[in-house]
Amino acid sequence: MKQFTYHYVIQFKKWKNDKWEEFLNEDVISEFDYIEETLFDGTHDKLHDGGLLKYHQAGKPKKLAIKWNIGKSEYSAYFWFEDEGIREVFDKFYGAHPDTKTDFIIRIDAENRKYELALYRYGLKEPQVILEDVYQLLVFKNKFEDYRSDNYNQERGAWVW
Repeated sequence: MKQFTYHYVIQFKKWKNDKWEEFLNEDVISEFDYIEETLFDGTHDKLHDGGLLKYHQAGKPKKLAIKWNIGKSEYSAYFWFEDEGIREVFDKFYGAHPDTKTDFIIRIDAENRKYELALYRYGLKEPQVILEDVYQLLVFKNKFEDYRSDNYNQERGAWVW
């Protein structure tokens, strides 16, 4: 299994006019809680110690869980990656340089139910967006389903790790 050098970057932004914008001061502020991952090589990180937000060597993600709060509402998002799809994305993005430090960006606009994943490295003008057909997404708001990606096909209760 290949190892890559990346860290997760959680961005709470507003999706407006087909682009991502920063929240204004009067907007409700999102507060990140934690992130967990399971990799295709069988390893996982559920330590909640901030290690996933620092550059580290890891394989390709298989599952990601992210939790955050907006006001008194609690959100949780669960991403499942297709092995072949994420392999193609990582192989194309990293090429022959898997040790390149990369930002694995997770953009969230819960209000507009817009979620986006992207990879970014120094020298690129814009992050490379990961197409939605590479992953499946399920989002809960206060323990009730709030969003489900069109291609979602996970079995019931799959988000329970």
